[in-house]
Formats: sequence, C-alpha cells, structure tokens
Amino acid sequence: MAKPAEKVFGYLPDETPSTGKLIVFAFQQLLVMFPATVTVALLTGFHISTTIFASGLATLAFLLITKGKIPLYYGSSFSYIAAIVSITGASFGKVAPDALISQAQWGIIMSGLVSIVA
Repeated sequence: MAKPAEKVFGYLPDETPSTGKLIVFAFQQLLVMFPATVTVALLTGFHISTTIFASGLATLAFLLITKGKIPLYYGSSFSYIAAIVSITGASFGKVAPDALISQAQWGIIMSGLVSIVA
C-alpha cells in the first residue's frame, strides 16, 4: 500500500506564491503591521512619522543584509513601552519633549547593541 503524498501548508524558502497571492499577503501585512507601529508611537509619545521611517529603514537594511531571502518586517516593539513611558512621562496621543525622546532612543539603541553582542 502506497503512502499518500505529504501535504505542505505554506511555502518553502525557494518557492514563490503567485502574484495575486503576493498582493493579498502584502495587504495582510499592511493591515497587521501599520496599526501596531502607530499604536506604539501613540503610547510612547514618539513622532509617528519618525517611528514609521525607522521601521522602514530597519526593514530595508535587513532585506539588504539577508539579500531578500527572509521576508521580515521590523516594526516597533511593545516590550519597551513601560521603560519609554517612565523616561518620557508620555500620555496617549501627545508627543513627548524631544530631549526626553532622545534619551529613550539612546537606551533603545544601547539595548539593541547589547543584544547583537550577546
């Protein structure tokens, strides 16, 4: 008795979905990632445009480093919200003072460097 062929759900790294499916997947990513990135900016008092720009820059850098083999989006992290709010004293929807934002961003950069080294 022959074994039935194993069904694989999704795509392997060397496979590419059809153009129609790629458009649907891109729209799905937009619906998931954009509101999350904006929400973090609103909660922490960061400028929304700066948050989206940094997210896009990090994503492009990652795609260049990996030569586009891993489709990953670098968005804002919710894990830093408590620390950022304690530094900036931000309240929802209001932009924190630039001096306090720069202190919080310095801490985020340093924690990222520690993560890379570790």
